[in-house]
Amino acid sequence: IENYKQNIEEANTAKDFKVEKKSKQSTNPYINSKIEFKIIDSENGTFGYDISIDGRTSIHQPSIPGMPGNNGFRTKEQAGKTAKFVIQKIRNNIMPPTVTIQELDSLKVLK
Repeated sequence: IENYKQNIEEANTAKDFKVEKKSKQSTNPYINSKIEFKIIDSENGTFGYDISIDGRTSIHQPSIPGMPGNNGFRTKEQAGKTAKFVIQKIRNNIMPPTVTIQELDSLKVLK
């Protein structure tokens, strides 16, 4: 029984080590980055956005992500709200920072 308890303790220690090692590997490379967005003009009087990370344009989104067609958002506010949402994903290291139709709907930027 004593050996059994010792084996369980060693197994738990090994699990703890693996979890710790994994968390070090998933360090967020964007934690100290300067992430900004700029509203851009798009087709038919609509708007999109550019997102830059440390001064370099990383995302050029002239149309509504996940939607068919080339039109952007109806208002600058809708484009900005979506850009801020994408930046939040980048800050949380959710890469690529895709945006679903459900997320756009919950942001209330589709109407």
